[in-house]
Amino acid sequence: MTRGAADLPDPARIAAMARPDLLDLWRRLQGAPPPKSVSVPILRKALSYEVQCRQQGGPSAARLERLERALKASSKGAAMPVGTELVRDWGGRTHRVTMTEAGPVMDGRTYRSLSAVAREITGARWSGPRFFGLAQSSGEPR
Repeated sequence: MTRGAADLPDPARIAAMARPDLLDLWRRLQGAPPPKSVSVPILRKALSYEVQCRQQGGPSAARLERLERALKASSKGAAMPVGTELVRDWGGRTHRVTMTEAGPVMDGRTYRSLSAVAREITGARWSGPRFFGLAQSSGEPR
């Protein structure tokens, strides 16, 4: 456990906190106010993650570096590294996609693109990278 982690709230307690308490905790942990229009569910997730990182040390520098490289590659249109797993919650279900040399695989089926996977999941036309959070999104299907 890292220094000061003992006085942090339990993530289960964060899940029950009201917005004013979440905002106070954000200011305490981040030293700055949260983004203006951030929702309560996002505040809870972000704060729970931050508390867990402070208590357990967070992801390794090597893992963060690999994630950063993968994000940069995907934003340039490069293929995701083989073995990369993308996870997205949608429609009450968690969808896992693994990148292979043949293309993205979900539920044992290989797709031609991430956009085809996103369409399979949602039934609507989405940019696959946007759907999986690899590119900036307006939040609307494309």
